[in-house]
Amino acid sequence: MSAAPVSARSTPWLAVALLAIVALCLRLSALDSGLPQRPDPDSIVFHDQVEHLERNDPHPERDLTFGFYPLLVARITALVFEPAPTTPPARDLDLHLARASSAHLHLRIVVAVLSVLAVPGTFLLARRFLSSLGALVAAMCMATSTLNLWFAVQARPHAVSSALALLAVLAALNLRRRRDWVAWAWTGLAFGLAIGSLESGVLVLGSFAAALLLREAPTTNSKPAGVLGAALAVGLVALCVFAFYPFLFAASEGRDAARIAFDGNELDLFGHVIYLRQFDGRGFATIAAALRDYDPWLALLGLVGGLLALARLRVRVEGRPWKDLVVVLAFVVPYLLVFGAYQRTYQRFVLPLLPFVVLLAAYAVERAVAAVRERRFAPALALALVAPQIALAVGVNAARRAPDTVTRASTWIAEHLEPGADRILWMPTFDLRLPYSLAAQRESGESFDTPKRPWFRYQLGLAIDERPTPTWNVVALPLATDEQRAHAERDPAGYLRELHADYAVIEVYEAGRPPPALRAVRLGLLSIADRVQRFSPEVHDSEDALPLVGQDDEFPRTHVWAWRAARARCLGPVIEIWKLRDGARAR
Repeated sequence: MSAAPVSARSTPWLAVALLAIVALCLRLSALDSGLPQRPDPDSIVFHDQVEHLERNDPHPERDLTFGFYPLLVARITALVFEPAPTTPPARDLDLHLARASSAHLHLRIVVAVLSVLAVPGTFLLARRFLSSLGALVAAMCMATSTLNLWFAVQARPHAVSSALALLAVLAALNLRRRRDWVAWAWTGLAFGLAIGSLESGVLVLGSFAAALLLREAPTTNSKPAGVLGAALAVGLVALCVFAFYPFLFAASEGRDAARIAFDGNELDLFGHVIYLRQFDGRGFATIAAALRDYDPWLALLGLVGGLLALARLRVRVEGRPWKDLVVVLAFVVPYLLVFGAYQRTYQRFVLPLLPFVVLLAAYAVERAVAAVRERRFAPALALALVAPQIALAVGVNAARRAPDTVTRASTWIAEHLEPGADRILWMPTFDLRLPYSLAAQRESGESFDTPKRPWFRYQLGLAIDERPTPTWNVVALPLATDEQRAHAERDPAGYLRELHADYAVIEVYEAGRPPPALRAVRLGLLSIADRVQRFSPEVHDSEDALPLVGQDDEFPRTHVWAWRAARARCLGPVIEIWKLRDGARAR
């Protein structure tokens, strides 16, 4: 007789587990996309942190990147994964590329796995306000959110931070009703991990304050246990601060990870500079645009759900747990105000707000389902309303799984040009997936031997007999100095002639994208070379030169991002290959 109720209670959790698995598969699929030719910008920060931890350096705080983000992701990566072996593989190019990618891939794996915590977290949050079906819809929306999916596959802390901030809000909701040891321990650990993933996690403190003020009346005199429980929570937070912010306890020697400085306008926190004069309210437009462009369907449903919720609140509360709502808003409102006010807010900063937008979207679906008289059609209707979001996520995932534009360009070069014979200029905004000749690497210069260029650096570290073959004369365009950039801008054709190349492989810089020197290179090629190939992420290349890459968009877009990404052939920048005319490439 008891089997049926148990089964009924477990069914939603089985569905949540399935949704979490789906979310994990979407994130782990093609996780090496873009590696090693174009690592994520923040991946360099984590890479340096992991190296410091693995080497057990005595003063890692003297490296500015060591404190740019707290160390949670770096510590987990260093704990879970072994450093790359020193013995190189055979001369197989794919094995070498995988070896060069491994450090950045490990970071992506950690971020992707931790980001999935947002799926059960969203279900737990929604279950306090919605029906079981509504809570499952919320979890499904989070699993397929294109905004979350896009940043959860990058070695950046923001998707992890959003998941852990959500768990911290849930801990605060639990603390409001309970005061046992488990509740206090969860509180301390959740808050500690939230701030250990990103500095903005400290804003969760508002939810804990609201939980303490609106706590349920205790049934017994538990003051001693409460004091000890609070001490346990504080101790866990302190432990997390010590583990993930060790640079706080080191002496600064200037511009390093231990530096905290304020000059009246700029607040320098471990290398993160906050410009106080830029709190002018422009971030609200960025937040709205990010939701519109990265998650348009969820944003629309969330807007409808928000209007419906406001309309019903005007009439009555309907028994909704208003105290829980206050606890939630104690995090959401301060976070929205801080990042909405700041001019330099980026799309990825919206991630911690996403579970609460999803909650409103699920509420809109719940109200639509409630209007249907035939209850048997309720799950089908809910699924139909979420189907556009699922389609966007599947489309974005398909684009990620396809070979990116740099891979396609590298393949074309390997199939059509002569290794060791053709001299190929290469715009150093990416790396080609080809073995570079040692002479060409030396000509490019030692400045490219950095963690930002894992493929270039990896090849330099190989002995002659270990390098993959055949090799290509791929030489970086010399644009490192002001004089070189000025020459390229002033006389791009003459600048290119002096380099005596046969081919040039460039990323297209149009639509006003800086720097101007990179735009000028293409102008020079138009006059002295013929374009032989163009590789665009678009299925129908309309000469729109906007890249589709992991960085935030800081240039004008002609399409809603999610729609463009879901229809794309692949990811990557727009790459062109030009053949210089005989007179231009004469030695």
